[in-house]
Amino acid sequence: MRLSKQFLLASLPPKNHKNLRTSELLTNGLVAHFSAVGIPFYMPVGKAILDNIEAILHDEADNHGFSAIDIPAIMGNDLLEDGQEIGELFRSKFMALTDRMEGYHLLSTPEMLFVKLTGTALISHRQLPIRQVYMSDFFRQIHDARSILKGKQFRVFGGISLERDGAGVTEGLAAFRAMTEASFSRIGLPFHVERNRGALDCEYFYLTDKEGDNLVLPDICTQERVKALSLAMAYHYAQDKKLPMRYRTEQNKNARPQLVTYGLGTQRLLYCVMDHYHDEKGFNLPLELRPFDLSVIPRSEREKDAAEKIYSILKKAGYKVCLDDRYKFNGVDREIAADYMGCGNKVLVSPDSISISARSGEHVATFLDLQSFETNLAKNVNRAPSDIRLSPDR
Repeated sequence: MRLSKQFLLASLPPKNHKNLRTSELLTNGLVAHFSAVGIPFYMPVGKAILDNIEAILHDEADNHGFSAIDIPAIMGNDLLEDGQEIGELFRSKFMALTDRMEGYHLLSTPEMLFVKLTGTALISHRQLPIRQVYMSDFFRQIHDARSILKGKQFRVFGGISLERDGAGVTEGLAAFRAMTEASFSRIGLPFHVERNRGALDCEYFYLTDKEGDNLVLPDICTQERVKALSLAMAYHYAQDKKLPMRYRTEQNKNARPQLVTYGLGTQRLLYCVMDHYHDEKGFNLPLELRPFDLSVIPRSEREKDAAEKIYSILKKAGYKVCLDDRYKFNGVDREIAADYMGCGNKVLVSPDSISISARSGEHVATFLDLQSFETNLAKNVNRAPSDIRLSPDR
């Protein structure tokens, strides 16, 4: 990515960034931008991080036996009538469509889509269990949108598990818990889980002393509320209602499958990740999450051609690279910007050398010319992208 070709990166990092809240840092144009309250743009850096998070979620879902599916973003109002009872307050938050689309609303709670699909596509007990996940935007009419923490349009990593009976429900819920905890562990995010929380089998929280909701979390404290953000939950959907779906048992009789539903807010997860990895320089994201492995920084416009070649070489070698070609900023300011974004290494292009330094300040390597750099990189192309420990000229 070329930083000179992006929106809203004039001040990177933002002034006084050490004194700003995480939500303010994430909505100033580097990660997200809100042209209207609660309705986000994800800018290239933010989208890269969000894509990395979502890739981990999908990968762990696959590891735990879930298949991926895309679901509609529009839903008929009539579908809701046969499902779990929806209170008037929650129903009032649905975004209803009008004119030729009257009778439909934008996706807000998808379980009955799966019930309808099950009613037409589930035939035999041999198909069960069916465990699937999806990534979709949800929409809610709310008056109290809070930047990236609570939106009118927000991304959800959701899932369903269709099970034969109560024992299967227990297994399905356990699969969602295992998937969630494996994902958080891989991301490196600390979490707190509450079990049997009302109708919920489980609910996952990120604990914070800064931004968050004041929640009742009895497993932590029974006397006072705890500041936290709810991230994910799973429960047995409409367990007391006869949903319009069935399958044929081993005895060739009709039976009703049970539905487990799951949801994880990836927009909130993005916030929690950035908050957890926030340090004095900016965001020190781990390899699997960071938007870039390296930032190529030409000292001045005189090194433009060499920087362009290095940028191309690194991309072809499989690294995630940005080129900071904002020449109106001096080299030191662009090094600070690289650290702020969480680039693992900086490639500093000078008239007489190519120098690589880590975000920690450690000197990695120095090369006297482009040929030496390219030759040495070719020898290390099979290394992990973070392991850019080349043999330097000095």
